[in-house]
Amino acid sequence: MKIAMFVASVVLAAGQALPATAHISYTQFLQHVRAGEVASAVITSGRAAAPVTARLRDGRAIDTVLPGDYDHALTLMQERNVDVEIVAAPLSLWNAVPFGLLLAVWLILLWRVRRGKTPWLPA
Repeated sequence: MKIAMFVASVVLAAGQALPATAHISYTQFLQHVRAGEVASAVITSGRAAAPVTARLRDGRAIDTVLPGDYDHALTLMQERNVDVEIVAAPLSLWNAVPFGLLLAVWLILLWRVRRGKTPWLPA
């Protein structure tokens, strides 16, 4: 019986240890910052829109999306002594696909010219 109660308390405590992140609007985020409720924020930069995950002083986590030019929000967070961390957006291999296709077409044309065929006429 004691073991079952212990296991149940551990499971309940583990479920409460990681609160869910609530998604809020940019306006609501600024209201939290102005009220001094935001303790820290992690901004993922390098995109047209910058996702931000913030930790409130009461322990709750919130996330929103800042506009590409988020200078106003950054200034406001600095004025309210928010611990701000800016991280670079991870690179995606999809960014290299257009270059890879262009390189493939160029190599095929080069190969056809070396074989003595004109690249713009069918074989």
